[in-house]
Amino acid sequence: CVPIYYEAIVKRLGDVGISVRKRVVRILRDLCLKEPGSPHAVDACRRLVSRVVDEEEVQKLALRAFHELWFLPSSGEQLSADESAARCKQILSVSSRATRQS
Repeated sequence: CVPIYYEAIVKRLGDVGISVRKRVVRILRDLCLKEPGSPHAVDACRRLVSRVVDEEEVQKLALRAFHELWFLPSSGEQLSADESAARCKQILSVSSRATRQS
């Protein structure tokens, strides 16, 4: 169901309402946490990067999302080698795409 609504959801990142943008940040964070291998995960992260220069509340949520996605273990234990590698790959993909689109 994500592909059906994904574009409509990410368009709301530009909404004038702070509460709408905050909700979209949470939705994208949840998508990335639940489906890290999803084709939309890298795009969602790239779009979240654009929110780190938003209003303070939205900025804090976006930064917290990246902290949860990339630096906290998902199970409360240490990251496995595979999980660490997958997170590094995602960080590099996001960085690469963000640089190309700048």
